[in-house]
Amino acid sequence: MSGRPKAGLVFSESEREQLNALTLCCKTARALALRARIALA
Repeated sequence: MSGRPKAGLVFSESEREQLNALTLCCKTARALALRARIALA
């Protein structure tokens, strides 16, 4: 990739738990779950 390096994302434990919950819930919109997975990666 070209351009400036991006700063890493740092999540608190509660934020990480919320993102994990979004990826596991079957009622979460697919696009939202995908964004949560990308943020955690």
